[in-house]
Amino acid sequence: MAVGAIDACHIRIKAPAENAGCYYNRKLFPSVQLQAICDHGRFIDVFCGYPISVHDARVLKNSPFYTQQLYPPEGTCILGDSGYPCLNAPIHLLTSYRMPVLNPVPARYNSKLSRARVIIERCFGMMKTRWCSVFFKALEVSHTCAPTVITSVCSSVPVIKEIHHHQVYQRGMRSNCVEVTT
Repeated sequence: MAVGAIDACHIRIKAPAENAGCYYNRKLFPSVQLQAICDHGRFIDVFCGYPISVHDARVLKNSPFYTQQLYPPEGTCILGDSGYPCLNAPIHLLTSYRMPVLNPVPARYNSKLSRARVIIERCFGMMKTRWCSVFFKALEVSHTCAPTVITSVCSSVPVIKEIHHHQVYQRGMRSNCVEVTT
């Protein structure tokens, strides 16, 4: 049984002075990655701060969610897109077949998975709509402070069980994340 979905999105920042090229995404603006896991309209886990040039799978494998096996509960899984590896251990993660899919069975699976994963896109949409003044322009903070700002914003989209960012505590939630140094 699937209990959530995982995905990453780009959060626009001002390009840092050092290693700026690592932060430019395919749309040619500097950004950091926000990896989030959600279920039915609420964020469960947020991990933020890696340059956008880092692959989704690497961000996952360095996140506390993965290393500490925080979620999902035994006997359940989360759903991800093809940017993530299909895993059975240490966490259960189901992903889509790589495109193009010529067989109708994997094509149907991809279609159903895509429909189920829409919850993460909705959560990102709720966050970006609620905080459009923050997310539709570059954050006016350094790239090392951006994860703190981003995870603080995420905490306002309805409920978050775990937040991972710099060594701070907000609303009584546990926090522990990396500070990006290049």
